[in-house]
Amino acid sequence: MNEPHPVWRCLVGLVTHARLYHLDEHSHIIDSPGLQEFGLAHVSEPDIAHAFVEFRPYLGHCRFSNCRHRVEPGCAVLEAAMAGKIDRRRLGTFHKLVR
Repeated sequence: MNEPHPVWRCLVGLVTHARLYHLDEHSHIIDSPGLQEFGLAHVSEPDIAHAFVEFRPYLGHCRFSNCRHRVEPGCAVLEAAMAGKIDRRRLGTFHKLVR
């Protein structure tokens, strides 16, 4: 079995039964009884950014290799959001997760 992506590794071994509900084409929710805590402190910012699939075409194309996708000049992710190619709300969610 493949090693789970770091973003989801925090769930391994905690949940005995989980159910995925598809709300619409782009929205899903996981009901995971017994899960008391969810944290991403062990996940790097680049791994979190990679979990946002709509960011992937732009990752690695920023002016600076250590870009945090906040205010840096030449940030490909920010430029994509400003051009409407990435939903700004999703970019905002990313910023909240990596605070």
